[in-house]
Amino acid sequence: MSKLSFAKIFATALLASSFTVSLPAAHAYITPGAPPPIPSSPGQGLYEGVAQLNQITRKGGGQWYRVSLLQPVSLSRLEISVLNASVKLHEVSVVTENRARVNVLALSNTPIVTAGQAIASEDLYLNSRVILIDIRAESFGAYSDILVHALSPEGTPQLVVGDVAPQPPPVVRPQPPVRPSPQPPVYGGDLRGYCADYDHQQFYAAKQFAYSSQGVDLTEQDSVQWALNYNNTHNCGTIQEFIARFNPLRTIAYSSQGLDLTSQEAAQFALNMAEYVSRAEAQEMSQTIQAVRNFAYSTQGMNMTSQDAGMLARRWVENRCENASVVRQIQQQFIKEYNFAYSTSGLNMTSQDAVRYAAGRVAGMTRCGNLLAR
Repeated sequence: MSKLSFAKIFATALLASSFTVSLPAAHAYITPGAPPPIPSSPGQGLYEGVAQLNQITRKGGGQWYRVSLLQPVSLSRLEISVLNASVKLHEVSVVTENRARVNVLALSNTPIVTAGQAIASEDLYLNSRVILIDIRAESFGAYSDILVHALSPEGTPQLVVGDVAPQPPPVVRPQPPVRPSPQPPVYGGDLRGYCADYDHQQFYAAKQFAYSSQGVDLTEQDSVQWALNYNNTHNCGTIQEFIARFNPLRTIAYSSQGLDLTSQEAAQFALNMAEYVSRAEAQEMSQTIQAVRNFAYSTQGMNMTSQDAGMLARRWVENRCENASVVRQIQQQFIKEYNFAYSTSGLNMTSQDAVRYAAGRVAGMTRCGNLLAR
C-alpha cells in the first residue's frame, strides 16, 4: 500500500471518530450545552418528586395529610425531611392504583425528627403503581413544615398536596327554589369528587356522623370542619354509603373479638378503609378480621397473644389477603398439621415448634403466607 493511500485511510477514520456522539436517554430532559442530569442522590437510577406540607398540626395524635400523584407511578421508597420545628410521624401509607392500602412501616410511629433531619422508608416492594400518599403527622414546638420525597425508577413523580383538585362548581344564577331531586344510591366504588350541596343535606348528615360517638366521635367544632372537608372531597349523595361502609369496620376494629383498638384508632381505621371498599367488601372484611383473629388467638390455632392476633388480622386485610372462608380452611389444615407435629406418635415436637411447623405447611394455601411466619 502506498504512503498516500495509507494517509487517506487514516484521515478518514480520524474524521469519523471525531463526529461520534452519545444520545441521552429518552426520559432525560437536556438543555442545549448542559450535561446529562444525575438521578436523585438517594439512589442511582431513581427520580425524585417533592411536595411540601405546611403548618403541620400540634394536635395530639396528629392529623392526616394527603399527597396525590398526578400520574400513577412505581415508588422505590419515601423520605420525609423536616424544614423547621420538630415532627413525629404516627402513620404513613400509600394507596395503589388497584385501591390497596399498604402501610410504610419505617415511617410509622417514628421518633421525633427535628429541623434539618430526614427519615427514609424501607424499600417498597409493591405490585402496582402508587396514586396516593397519606401521612398522619404531629408537630412539636412550633408549627412545622415538611418535605415529602417520592423516589421512583420510572421517572419523576408529579406530586400535589391534597386530592387532585376537582373542577370548581359552576356559577349558579338565582332561581326560584325547587324541591331537590333525590340522589341515586351509591353501591360501591370510589366516592371521591366534589359536592356543591346546595340544599345542605349532605353537610347535616356528615356533621351528625362526625359528632356521633358511634361515628368519628369529634368535637362539635371539629365535626363542622369534617363535614365541610367531606363535601369538598366527595360526590353528593355518598355520605350514607360511606357510613354504611364505616359502621361494620369500626365495630370489628373496636371489638375485643376483632382488632381490639381504642375508639379513636378504630374510627381512624374505618375511615381509611371506607374510602376504598364497597359496602359488601366492608362486610366481608369484618368477617375476615374475626376469622383471622380467632385462628391466630385460639389454642387450636397459632396461640398468639390477643394483641398479636389483632395485629395479624389487621395486616391480613390491609394486604388484601384471602377472605374468611379460606381462612377457616387454613385453620382446619393447620390443626391437622399441628397435631401431627406435636403428637408423640408423630414428630413429637414442642408446642412452639409444632406451631412453626404447621404455619409453614399451610403457608402455601395463601398468597400472604409470609404473615404466618413465626
